[in-house]
Amino acid sequence: MKLIAFTLVAAALVTLATPALAEVPFFTATCASGFDVTSNGTGKVKIKSKKASIQQLSANAWQVRVGTAILDVVQSGTKITVRSHDGAACQVTSGSTG
Repeated sequence: MKLIAFTLVAAALVTLATPALAEVPFFTATCASGFDVTSNGTGKVKIKSKKASIQQLSANAWQVRVGTAILDVVQSGTKITVRSHDGAACQVTSGSTG
């Protein structure tokens, strides 16, 4: 019984200590491999006009994907960087962290 109570308390403390995860920031990017990426800033990202799945890697980094198109999105202060896993460069054409 004590083990169960300890486990519940420990789980509650971990939950309380975990910071809230942020949504992918608003941005628009064009990648050299010929596709556009958009994020509305509220958790919806599209690659090639298709809804992307999002995996939060940290408080300011995400991996987004549609099929074989996989991109890393990183926010550092006001700068947003988008990189493709196929090595193609992506140019962020608009974005806001506010």
